[in-house]
Amino acid sequence: MREFRINEFMFRLNIELMISICNLLLENSFLDFSNFFQVLCFRCSRAETLEVLHGLDWSWMHEADNSWVPLVVTRFTAFLDKCIQIRVSDAFCYVACKNLFVGINPMYHLNVLRELSTTHHLSFLSYHIFMSVYDIESVQFCARSIACQVSRSGHFKEYLLKNCRILNVRNDYSRVGWVRDPSLPPPLPLCALFRSDSDGHFNPYRWPALYKDIRS
Repeated sequence: MREFRINEFMFRLNIELMISICNLLLENSFLDFSNFFQVLCFRCSRAETLEVLHGLDWSWMHEADNSWVPLVVTRFTAFLDKCIQIRVSDAFCYVACKNLFVGINPMYHLNVLRELSTTHHLSFLSYHIFMSVYDIESVQFCARSIACQVSRSGHFKEYLLKNCRILNVRNDYSRVGWVRDPSLPPPLPLCALFRSDSDGHFNPYRWPALYKDIRS
């Protein structure tokens, strides 16, 4: 029994560590995360892989979805489809919000958020915000529901500001496609083997340094 508890503790420790690494990679580069996760799949069991997918932070997914790099979009689309297939709540919430921002099949996606809202805080917030937009008569009801949830759930209150920021950024992406100006390929010849000051390491997924940087 003692050995079983130790193994269980190590399993939880490994899962939490892998989730933390994945979230750090997601914050900086979806391709870095994608490459790491593919290696992870060979090392971990299916149960561990699924737990990592369910524990990911989706705060930065809109950047991969709107990337100008075709490889990023292709991999993100495949990743999103897989997450939908295994019923990751954040994936359903992401797709529902993305469609509600642009008015695609609102009743269906509102129902998706409503079903998720009992256990998923971002879905709860999103459902009541979008409901008040699509049904003007529900504004007071939605406002009271959010206020009650804040007073009732400390976890919901803790992540309320973060979730509001996520929705604001996704709204920006839905209207203009970019929060910042997209990167453009430089007009001069490129060198793929130069360590640039901005990257600090070799990265095949960003534009490499110019030849003039090497000469200088």
